[in-house]
Amino acid sequence: MTCPDRKALWEKYLNGKATEEEQSQLELHMEDCEACTKFLNQQLEEAEPESKQEKKNDRIQPIYFKGSLRKAKWKQRFSQTLFIAAVIVFIMIIGTISSQFYYSGETLEKINTVETAAVESLLPNVHSQGGSMRRNSFFRMENDMDLVKQIGGGGKPVGQLKVSHLFSKVNNVEKLWVGGQYDLNLYFANPSLKDDADLNHWNDEFWNALNKLPEGTVSEVALSFDKPYTINEMDGILSKVFLDEHKMPIWYAVDTGESNQEDPYLGAGQVLGFRSLFSLDQETESKNYTKEQRVKKLIQLLAENEETVQSMEITSRELSLKTRYQYIKKNGVKVYGVVLTGPTKEFLQLKDMEQIKFASLGEVELWNWYERPVSGAMH
Repeated sequence: MTCPDRKALWEKYLNGKATEEEQSQLELHMEDCEACTKFLNQQLEEAEPESKQEKKNDRIQPIYFKGSLRKAKWKQRFSQTLFIAAVIVFIMIIGTISSQFYYSGETLEKINTVETAAVESLLPNVHSQGGSMRRNSFFRMENDMDLVKQIGGGGKPVGQLKVSHLFSKVNNVEKLWVGGQYDLNLYFANPSLKDDADLNHWNDEFWNALNKLPEGTVSEVALSFDKPYTINEMDGILSKVFLDEHKMPIWYAVDTGESNQEDPYLGAGQVLGFRSLFSLDQETESKNYTKEQRVKKLIQLLAENEETVQSMEITSRELSLKTRYQYIKKNGVKVYGVVLTGPTKEFLQLKDMEQIKFASLGEVELWNWYERPVSGAMH
């Protein structure tokens, strides 16, 4: 049954006597009327050409009637499709605009600061250099971080982290290491580890390796000391050997209670440290903090965002960042190891330093210990 107020119009329409204006009125009405739409579908089914039935029909449906009904039906479908498409486009636009607003200002800065700090604190001598942050619709974002380590006077790409977010939470991390893997060559001795035969053996292997390496190379080395020192004490010890500031530490391993761990040697994902040059949020950087205070702020930032740092899957180990931060608050900022890089043979000057109890060799590259007037890269 049709709408009572459209009964007369339907009769004219079915008999082929409706004007074009009346047809348009009826077709427009059907967009919002379920009863008339159902009636139209019923008429279309009865109007389907079946030769045997048509011969028996008392009333032969005019060609105009069939064509009008089909035209009305397709017009209705087209109108519904346009409406659905418009709704989808509207939702996409709203989702995109919402993401642009959500991932902006302090939120965007915090995500970038925390994730950069996580990489640079858990991977000795690895830092984030460039990359991109892409805001997608429906509160999704991707942070692509290009990872580089310093070997001698140059940077060496080690891979890329693609960190996907839903709101501020990390929901996926893709690791794209150069060559398909990241070699863990830099290790530190556990601060609680005392001198033993195994420690002395691998120490001798390190110095023998430096002796065998050719003159025209630069190396990356990790040094472990006999006890934790303040940052100023550590720099003072090394400055007596290296007068060139370019050979001073590029990464420091912070004492955060690693003596509680059973592993004799600690590597990436176990040690916690900081680059000699690192950045925090704008508010912190605007304050005149000492280096020790800035390091404490860095560890505090990681502890406050432990879930994010852990979900970045840099390591499968439990980081216990809150516990480690409490240790630093109680005992102060002290370092028990450093990463240095420079001409290979010059590190032999360190062999007789009584404070060094263990050393490991990382990457070795051809000589690049000089400055270029111009440099760049193509991607």
